Formats: sequence, structure tokens, C-alpha cells
Amino acid sequence: CPNADGTGITACIAGTYSEAGAVECTSCPKGYECPLTNTSQTTECQAGFYSTGLQTECTPCDPGKLV
Repeated sequence: CPNADGTGITACIAGTYSEAGAVECTSCPKGYECPLTNTSQTTECQAGFYSTGLQTECTPCDPGKLV
């Protein structure tokens, strides 16, 4: 909530999140997926998947490529 009077409230975009009392959204870090915008719960990408950040789910590696 950016303003005490309740104005200026906006939703976090996909790939970002915030928790109660936050004044700005936090970007999902590289190597993690952030499926929800209302919690800081992040999940590390499993082997064979990657994330460049700001992602709601990890991306599978292309055949013939290594991470």
C-alpha cells in the first residue's frame, strides 16, 4: 500500500510479489519461479530447467543445450 489513504494501490505483475505492508513489488530472482504475487514463496528451478528472473514458472532447457 503506497499511500496511507488507500490510493495508489496496484497489483504486482506476474513474476513479481509482495507481502502485507510492502510498498513495492519484488522481482522474482534468476533461477527461481514465483507463481504467486501475494507471497514471497519462491521455488528453485529443478535440474533441466532455468529462469532468467521475473518468471512464474521455470523454463525447460532445449534439447542439446546445457544450463
